[in-house]
Amino acid sequence: FSQSKEIFDYLLGPDHIERGLLDFWSVIGPMVIMSGQHYISRVTFLFSIYDMDGDGSLNLSEVVIAVRSIFRGMSHFFPKASLPERSRLEQL
Repeated sequence: FSQSKEIFDYLLGPDHIERGLLDFWSVIGPMVIMSGQHYISRVTFLFSIYDMDGDGSLNLSEVVIAVRSIFRGMSHFFPKASLPERSRLEQL
């Protein structure tokens, strides 16, 4: 998980939370999920944006980034929703 933390920190920046900024993945992921597109189209698009190294598969770091960013993004769209604890996500 150290690799995923480094990637995530790079993507969000050190002062992400303090400044209240959103990153691309936290916005686009939930928007795609909530779109009216066909399921396969949504999954294909999400796969393509989270396959950051372009190897045709999602490694553990990419899956962790996808889940975290989608949950984080969904919490912005639905303020009453709560994020799972970080340790819980890492257990998945």
